[in-house]
Amino acid sequence: QEKVHLKNKDGSIDTMGYGILVWVAGVGMRPFTKALCEKIGKEAGQTDRRGLLVDPCLRVKGTRPGEVFALGDCAVSGKPPTAQVAAQQGKYLGKMFRHGSTHLISDPEASPFEYKHQGSMAYVGKGEAAAELNPNALIKLGRSSITDHMWW
Repeated sequence: QEKVHLKNKDGSIDTMGYGILVWVAGVGMRPFTKALCEKIGKEAGQTDRRGLLVDPCLRVKGTRPGEVFALGDCAVSGKPPTAQVAAQQGKYLGKMFRHGSTHLISDPEASPFEYKHQGSMAYVGKGEAAAELNPNALIKLGRSSITDHMWW
């Protein structure tokens, strides 16, 4: 069994064992993800051609709860397949693994992943870009009189 080391905010390091760790990036379903979908099977709930269907806690449908998780491009979670979502999913799973023991990770009542959209940016060529930003996600109005004053 392999181990992964998690660095906490206080600088301490926790070690957690795992059987297999897979990192996938790209815009199409990778052969490994496709093979895993086929292995789990349509009868167990893997019916989407885009990737692994997950529950609100990013647990792969059709597997034992708390044993297989998917995030980012290989997961079909109802969220946009962007790096912003994947980064937030990674933080969410990291917190689940750090704070939860096996009972929390497999608990059907565990707190679901909540995506917080912070805006979108796109390169449109010739050194130009388009952006849609949510100022409340960036400035956090109502949390500090300094940022509220600067905004107004």
